[in-house]
Formats: sequence, C-alpha cells, structure tokens
Amino acid sequence: MVLLFYGPDSYRRKQKTDEIIAAYRQKHGDLGVFRADLEDDLQAFDDAVEFLRNRSLFDPLKIVVLKNFSGADFKAGKKIKELKELVALYKNSRDTVILSADSKPGADFKFLFETDIKSQEFEELGEAGLTKFIKNEAAKRGLELKDDQISLLKDNFGVDTWSIATELDKLSLSGEGLSLRRRSQAPEYFQALNVFKSGRSLNHKLWALEALLSQLREDPARIFNSLPYGRPPIDQKKWLNMLADYDVAVKSGKLDYEEVLTDLAIS
Repeated sequence: MVLLFYGPDSYRRKQKTDEIIAAYRQKHGDLGVFRADLEDDLQAFDDAVEFLRNRSLFDPLKIVVLKNFSGADFKAGKKIKELKELVALYKNSRDTVILSADSKPGADFKFLFETDIKSQEFEELGEAGLTKFIKNEAAKRGLELKDDQISLLKDNFGVDTWSIATELDKLSLSGEGLSLRRRSQAPEYFQALNVFKSGRSLNHKLWALEALLSQLREDPARIFNSLPYGRPPIDQKKWLNMLADYDVAVKSGKLDYEEVLTDLAIS
C-alpha cells in the first residue's frame, strides 16, 4: 500500500503517520519500520528501497516513511523515475510506503494522482476545524478548556498546530489547565505574518501588524515581499494581482509600504 500525505499542516500529517506506525508496532514490533527525510539525504531513498527488499522472518511486513520527497534535490538526483517504480511495485503490496510533503507535489509527480494510491491533504485549519482540533487535543491530555481559553490559543498561535499542541502539553504537565493567559512575548515572524494574512477579524490582523512592526521591528518592505509566499488568504490569482498593484503604487511613489500594510489589514 502507498499513502500520500501532503499539505502545510505538518503536525497533523505527522500525527496521521504516527497513528499508522503505532498500530503496526502494536502487532509487529519495531523492526519493520524505516523513516527517511530526503530533504538533505538522497542516499536515504536508496536505503529505504533496500530496506523494503530485504526480508527476514522477524519482520514479514514493513513500513517506510519518506519525507520531503518532492524537493529540487530529489528531482535533480533523477530519483523520480525510481520513485515511480517504487509506487507501482508497492501500491498493492501488504507493505506500506508513506510519502509526506509540505505541499501538493507538482507536475513531475502527477503519476501519484493517476494511480489508485490513497492520498490526504492536510491544509491549514479554518475556524471550525481549529476549534475542533484544540478541543480534541486538549481532551487527549485530560484538559477541559473554556471558550475564552480556546480563543486565547487561537490568538496566540493562529493556525500553528505544532505550537498549540506544545502549549497544551505544557498545560497538562504543569496542571495549569485553567490558567491559560495571553502570551506576552513576541510571536515568531511567520506566525504573525500568517495571522496578518488570514486573521479571523480586523483586530487579529491589526495585532499581527503591530507585532511585526513594533515587537519584531521588521522592515515593512520585507513584510510586504513575504506576502506572496505560502497560503493566500483569498483566491491566489486575485491575491497576487492585488499585491502587484500595490507594488506599482509603492514604486511610483503613491504609497509607502506601511500604508500598504495598513490598507491590507483593514481591507
């Protein structure tokens, strides 16, 4: 069996992968599990193939997890053909190959969507999905959060599910499940940028812009030039056209970057 997991929510992708591996280990132990991150180590792909080929009496079934298989180095290393062969060989096998990537694989990997392998996309969660995620993760840790505490988690961490899960771990271990407070330290750059782009309200966007400009002291030009990357808050073509119009306005002297960012926040 071949499974394809992709999308920017790496926490939930890993969570899904770990669930599959945990179920395997409960039945078969640890010997048949192999993980490889191909971002900086293409040799790991060959090691994974060799691992699948080698069969022993102690691991009749195997699981291989291949992370970051769709990067430029992988394509430059001419591994796509070998991956295609691997998928064809194992898509109906009792062994499991899990392919994991931060975004939907591009045209070079279209064969992954033309075969009968199972795929699942892990997009950043919307309002309802994020609330459900927080409640479920809190329940797993024996925490029961109030609505205002859930809102604080959203305000503090946006759609960063890794940070939300880490904060819930801290609350669970400290026994402070009922004393969650608004985070006072400056947020990370990309966390604030994502809230600025896709905040649920005007207050969220203005908070993120204030954090970027005042707390993190970021250059307004850098903030603006970061906006085309990552998930767009609206239709991608419309978003890029809007940014292009603002770029022309700045370069023609009609607006400065801070004015553009304020306009985007309140629009």
